[in-house]
Amino acid sequence: ISKILEKLMFSRLMSFIKRSNLLYSYQFGFRENQGANMALITTVDRILQAHERGEIVIVLFLDF
Repeated sequence: ISKILEKLMFSRLMSFIKRSNLLYSYQFGFRENQGANMALITTVDRILQAHERGEIVIVLFLDF
């Protein structure tokens, strides 16, 4: 029963969070369809855009 309640609460909480726009748009971890692949694609895209504008790009990746 606890797993069922956990899934129900998670579903309701995530629904509220999505409706309320409480998560930063670049929050990728622990979100549906926002995994590591999407984070990498977004990062590369932003780097390329900055490079095209002639900006200097410095990237630092940390994993704890």
